[in-house]
Amino acid sequence: MVVTKEAVAIFWDFDNLTLPPNLSGFELADAIGYTGHAWGAVTSFRAYSDVPETTMFESEIRSELQIAGVCICVCPQDGSKASMILTDMLAYAMDHPRPATIVLVSDNQQLAYPMSILRLRRYRTVVIAPRTAHSSLKLRATSFVDW
Repeated sequence: MVVTKEAVAIFWDFDNLTLPPNLSGFELADAIGYTGHAWGAVTSFRAYSDVPETTMFESEIRSELQIAGVCICVCPQDGSKASMILTDMLAYAMDHPRPATIVLVSDNQQLAYPMSILRLRRYRTVVIAPRTAHSSLKLRATSFVDW
């Protein structure tokens, strides 16, 4: 694993993946960030949520993520979260010429197409998702990491 000077952005579909119950927000941010560091310096780390905080645990996790440097993007509860993620991924690509890496933490197969477009334009695309994620998402990534 060679660390380069490439810019890396992480886009995390926070509500779609079950959080490991034994990890703090700090540990989650570190683990995902460490994965991103395999390809360069993480310049953007965003987590998207369309679920309101309903428990103290959720509030604490989000607070820890923010302190760890993760930007929490609260999305409307109208199904637009995937659109917000893909728009931010494409905007990042427009602002950061190749070589750059885009890490998607999600198992939402709606995001396979934007990942394909980014990969076709020679961006490194990394998907972090469970092994059970739809093959269209896993196969469009330059690299796949099991959640």
